[in-house]
Amino acid sequence: SFPPNLLNISLDLFRMYHSLHISGLDRTIVSPAFMRVGERTKNYLVKADYYPKKSQNAVSVQDVADFIVKEISESSFIKHRVGIAHPIDMEQ
Repeated sequence: SFPPNLLNISLDLFRMYHSLHISGLDRTIVSPAFMRVGERTKNYLVKADYYPKKSQNAVSVQDVADFIVKEISESSFIKHRVGIAHPIDMEQ
């Protein structure tokens, strides 16, 4: 079951996502499960509108930043919510 202490936060995030979705604005929502301190590896998985398969539940803050900088210049995921994580087989 869903943790009760996270319900209000999750509902707020859903409302924000829905508002952006119906706005028609060009936007990309980056959704890492858990960001941890670590080096930039440039070895991460991204998937539009879903969490990437064969991935951990974590990604480094630096890799999220790397993706955001790339997305700003490449615009590959406009109007999408992007899941991002390190691959399962990546060394810790």
